Amino acid sequence: PAWGMSAAGIESALVTFQGAKYRMEVVTTPAAFPGGPTTTWILDFYNSQPPALRAALQTLSEMPASERHLILGDML
Repeated sequence: PAWGMSAAGIESALVTFQGAKYRMEVVTTPAAFPGGPTTTWILDFYNSQPPALRAALQTLSEMPASERHLILGDML
């Protein structure tokens, strides 16, 4: 057991885990019209840093999608 927790306890905690808002937060919005595609967004903009951008790009590249779009702002 890691840190005194059983594997089942760790699994249970991970199932309900919610990360910090706007940090690699994955959100799916419904289709704009019946039968249309849904849109998946990766929200990672709260105090973002270059390593976080790299992680978001890697995650985006691994997600199944017919199209991918990226909206970036500066990190100043």
